Amino acid sequence: MLINNLLDTILIKLIEMPDYIFNSLIILFFCLVGILFPWLNDVVYGTYKRSYKVERFTFLIILIITLFYILYEC
Repeated sequence: MLINNLLDTILIKLIEMPDYIFNSLIILFFCLVGILFPWLNDVVYGTYKRSYKVERFTFLIILIITLFYILYEC
């Protein structure tokens, strides 16, 4: 019951949220996945590719830009 109330509250907040914040949260989620995926791949397979550095750097830049955008709009 507590979990259902919590989920309902989260969904209501997301629905009432302005579009720019909601879209920014989606971008943040995918950036975090993009940053963590190479690390998880290293842990699981024990390999590290040079291209992962570029991916992490790119996602980190997008993450920083998105955070600044959220803070600027709020």
